[in-house]
Amino acid sequence: MEKPIASLPLCYDIANFDELDGYVASREIGNLLQQKGFCFIRGSADEASKKLAEQEAAALKDAGELTRTPIEAVDAFYGEATSCWTYSLSSPEEPAPRRETGLRAVDRFLERIGTCVVSGSQEYLKADILGRSHGLLHHSRCAEDGPAPALVDPQLAAEYVARAAGRKVVLLYYLGPNPAVLSIAQRDDVRKVFQVPIKADCVLAYSSEVCLASLETRGFALSLEVDLLIRPRASLLQAPTDLLSVPAALDDWYSARLQEIKQDSILSQSRDIPLSFVKHANLSFCQGEAIKIASIWHELPTGPPLANGLLAPFEASVLGGLDVVTSIIAPPKNPLKRNDLEYFGAKWDMSEYYDEDPQHADDFKMYSKHLSVLQRGYDTSFDFNFQEFGITVLENASLDPRCRLLCEAHAGCLQKMGLDKSEVKGKNMGIYAGLSGQQQDWNFMAGGSKINQYSWSNSSSASTVSRISYSLDLHGPCISIDTEDSSGLMAVDSSMVSNTDQPPFWLRVQGCA
Repeated sequence: MEKPIASLPLCYDIANFDELDGYVASREIGNLLQQKGFCFIRGSADEASKKLAEQEAAALKDAGELTRTPIEAVDAFYGEATSCWTYSLSSPEEPAPRRETGLRAVDRFLERIGTCVVSGSQEYLKADILGRSHGLLHHSRCAEDGPAPALVDPQLAAEYVARAAGRKVVLLYYLGPNPAVLSIAQRDDVRKVFQVPIKADCVLAYSSEVCLASLETRGFALSLEVDLLIRPRASLLQAPTDLLSVPAALDDWYSARLQEIKQDSILSQSRDIPLSFVKHANLSFCQGEAIKIASIWHELPTGPPLANGLLAPFEASVLGGLDVVTSIIAPPKNPLKRNDLEYFGAKWDMSEYYDEDPQHADDFKMYSKHLSVLQRGYDTSFDFNFQEFGITVLENASLDPRCRLLCEAHAGCLQKMGLDKSEVKGKNMGIYAGLSGQQQDWNFMAGGSKINQYSWSNSSSASTVSRISYSLDLHGPCISIDTEDSSGLMAVDSSMVSNTDQPPFWLRVQGCA
């Protein structure tokens, strides 16, 4: 953090938490987190529990159970003075082991505060609480502790990165016994740092997406932290970011380590490096240039109609032991009935195209009688918000269903990336789409789609891709690729080649058969 600009006295926002009922406490904490991003609560853990927690921390350190925080990761916690050592408590859902009796008593007090945060999360934080972390003990640096070690283990580094980048509401109980100085700043202006002297029994609750905090202890001190993991509520094409910035020292070490693994990939196979990190390194760096997969969106096949006439989504089919592969049947003579569930799996007349002998594949025959179907059980035009992509009512009437899928996939990816439509406008973003087949031409000829002034452009794969690029005002390459079954794979390959031969730009790679 920058040099502090002001020092403020400690003033508890909630000094009587135990006297408030749940509704009032939830409202007060929610309002404070919404208005300024943090609040101070007077803790009320009993003296016996705090004393026992101090004895347990000392015993854990003597037994070598505490983890020394590497120098690159201290800013992912509260600084070296406060978070010199850390220890993760056992699961709150399990009975407390004897060595954590006092610590878990403090943990339960934080959980009561967390319950109040959860009950008001949607109203005040505009987010859903996904769960809570295990309690984390912070042990201050002592005179006998040497310099902080350097970070070595990539697996440990990944855990520190995940911790620093995650969105959460942090509940920190400062147990003392010695006083400390808290430095707190807004994320959007880290130059304005305020210092507040705190003492034992002070609980700090803050939103990590709004505030950054560090703690400078003056002598021996303990702190216990519980994180409430949050997911913001979002709408189509409008979503806040899911990941936060990581401390520079930790980010630099992690990126350098991945690049080292990538450049030394042959030797890394014989070293004690997890395969997941070798994969991560290869995905992150391509020919020395960083390649980041920001988000992935997909729609998977559904299972055949159930007895009640409903379709089971792919995930439900897998969990329920249902097979999403079905037999191919002849298409209906009336193309308007193509989406009817009685024609689920309709594609070809198998008497004309099937031959059980694979050797006859060259005679325009196939030896498979099964396929998987992408089917929602209704016309995709019914719930497609075409106006968000600048599509008119007449255009939507004869729009290629694949265009709707690609538009929805694009919106889903932007949402996962934490971007909205205005933030990508004018960007050097390229779109590479693998599109095979001309199903829409058949629909026009068979009368399944009405012909109007937009029919020609709606049947063109190039126009399908250009429509997305134009509607979002993107200034990068816009390419449709058709190599039959390998269209999606070729789109990925082409985008990677373009990104390494030219100045880096954002890429959107899509595939739809």
